[in-house]
Amino acid sequence: MELLRQLPCLVLVAALVAIAILFQRRVAGIRLRYQQVQYFADITSQLLGGVEVKSLCNHIARVITEATTFRRAAIWLAGDDRHLTLAGQTGLNESEVAQLRDAATRLTIPALEQLCRQGRPLSKAAVLLAPQDAGPLNVVRSQRRYAPSPMWTSGNEVSVPLCSPRGNFVGIISLDDPRRPEDVKGEPLSKLDMLAANIAVAADNAAMQRQLLMTEKLAGLGQLVRGVGHEMNNPLTAVLGYSELLMDRTSDPEMQHGLGVIRRESQRIKSILANLQRFAQQDYLERKHADLLPLLRDILDQKSVEARAREVELVEELAPMLPPVAFDEVQLKQVFLQVLTNALDAVQGAQEKRVTVAARAEDKRVMLSFVDTGPGFADLNRVFDPFFTTKMPGKGTGLGLSICYGVLKQHGGNITAHNLEPAGACVVLELPIAREAGELSSVLF
Repeated sequence: MELLRQLPCLVLVAALVAIAILFQRRVAGIRLRYQQVQYFADITSQLLGGVEVKSLCNHIARVITEATTFRRAAIWLAGDDRHLTLAGQTGLNESEVAQLRDAATRLTIPALEQLCRQGRPLSKAAVLLAPQDAGPLNVVRSQRRYAPSPMWTSGNEVSVPLCSPRGNFVGIISLDDPRRPEDVKGEPLSKLDMLAANIAVAADNAAMQRQLLMTEKLAGLGQLVRGVGHEMNNPLTAVLGYSELLMDRTSDPEMQHGLGVIRRESQRIKSILANLQRFAQQDYLERKHADLLPLLRDILDQKSVEARAREVELVEELAPMLPPVAFDEVQLKQVFLQVLTNALDAVQGAQEKRVTVAARAEDKRVMLSFVDTGPGFADLNRVFDPFFTTKMPGKGTGLGLSICYGVLKQHGGNITAHNLEPAGACVVLELPIAREAGELSSVLF
């Protein structure tokens, strides 16, 4: 009887405890969202202040795991060459980080975009990927086991694409191992969407700024060398003419030798000036359809003899069919020869001498990569600067890649360079597919 009399009180106490627990959870949720906003606002402030995105990625990953339900986070960024790198991570051990870095070499931007399209939407940007759909993003799976739930399954992955307002895909945030699977839904992820958008804007703006600086630098220098080249050609022609005239009038061997040196070095200057004028050329070029495979094979055949003589392994990784590109064939051949020659020169002092030429269709472009096992570029910021060269004196003018840069830009393409780990370098050419070939390329690939 006593228990029955106390029952209402016990029920009331239980109800009050339940209300207190719910209240505490609500307060904790509000506090978490407030901290989330504060953390993300601080990151946004740093991005707007001009801090380089890549240098912040490890910090951003840690903040994400502190402000959301996820224990592990990885941030992948696309470079100017459209290759992806693991820019930041948290919650992973050294072995897992090494596996992810290796997976980055197999990731492509179109593949990631396709993954995001086939995922289940969780918020405006975030998608949930099942284990069988996550691909290289899920190469390192969490060992934590979860009870069956409609919100989360062991091996799932949440991906938040980094897309700029211009529609450029600049990277992705990959998340897993949630503390509370029930929080893997829209509202808790909405602030993460905003952070991803800010990261994408900062990364895209930085890339645009780098391209703009390079374009302005080359345009200004082009105007200078065009005038200087014209002024130097006139006296140089006189030097060459009189040296040849004097060689015909003398039989003195010593005099012949001296005049020969003058003639040879004058011709070398003339060749440099021709390169300068080609670099400074800004005229509109008519774009024609160029068939890549025959052109590439012709150049590789030409260079294969030289490669064997220099004991360099020349590897071809060309797609069986490539769509035609909108390019002047003669200038395209010059670009290929220049980049391939540079790669062959770069491996001369290397223990392993190998140059790999790869070509594939990607979106509306054909991507060509020239990978060498040399020491890499000494200064990536100056690769395309005119007259910058790491070759021995007399072996190069430093104009080759600058001219390639100008030619690619004139045709609506792009050229980028980056170093590889632990050694080596890669130059990537992006060539626009001819419009008439767009429909054909979509069928072939």
